[in-house]
Amino acid sequence: KCVRENAAERSFLARELEGRGIFSVPSEANFVLLDLGLPAEDIFSRLMQKGVIIRPMHAAVGRRTLA
Repeated sequence: KCVRENAAERSFLARELEGRGIFSVPSEANFVLLDLGLPAEDIFSRLMQKGVIIRPMHAAVGRRTLA
């Protein structure tokens, strides 16, 4: 049940973000990977100030803009 719910919510989030011009990397994982075109460190800091926790993935994938 949780796997289905995660997949449905991930798809919903990806569609909603795409409607706002933010595209995600297709995935079957339990997270959404975004390339926002801005340095991941900056996005991380801004969202943390608003209480939103993300994991910058730039080091794992070798691109500075992935969050």
